[in-house]
Amino acid sequence: MKNMMRVKSILVVVAIIVASTSVSNGVPVEWSVDEGGNGHFYEAVLVEGGIWWGQAALRAYYAEGRLATITSAEENEFVYNLISDSKFWYNLHGKTNIGPWIGGGGWFTEEKSEGYWYWVNLNLEYEYEPFIYTNCIVGQPADTINYEFHEMFFLHYYSDNSEPAPFWNYGNRYLTNGYIVEYNRYNTPEPCTLLLLGLGGLMLRKMKKYK
Repeated sequence: MKNMMRVKSILVVVAIIVASTSVSNGVPVEWSVDEGGNGHFYEAVLVEGGIWWGQAALRAYYAEGRLATITSAEENEFVYNLISDSKFWYNLHGKTNIGPWIGGGGWFTEEKSEGYWYWVNLNLEYEYEPFIYTNCIVGQPADTINYEFHEMFFLHYYSDNSEPAPFWNYGNRYLTNGYIVEYNRYNTPEPCTLLLLGLGGLMLRKMKKYK
């Protein structure tokens, strides 16, 4: 329960700085039932300057989605294909590549070799159930860095070489270049709404031009 309160407190603080990050949203792509999927939509979001997990979770929530929760090898392959471009990755310490955040998190126990790891639901709570599928890099999660007892860790794509890869790892002390949002359904804006947004953008550019 204390860890749940800690997560909520972190997210409240993060909400204050969410709007300051430059974001480039992708186009939500459906993993259709006809193709063996779940009918959900997935959106790869690129963030200039990087983003922390808490910020990503809040942005997904306000977009009426959640950070992607991946429950099969097929789903992982589908999601990875959305972020396999190198622009979603950055090199850490010249040894590993850090990819976008997804919706897992947890903490280590006092024994340090074990922990509690969960997926995030739509209410930004942790679902108290084990992963039914994982694709962590070999040997992870593990006690390989210094940390405080019950310090929170979060799940992101990860490669142990210079190329992107469909594996996962846990971290909390760095930013990533983006995140993946999962929507149970996605409502495409009406054509008239898109037209109004386009006209509004054009008017703003003209106003700036003549200032």
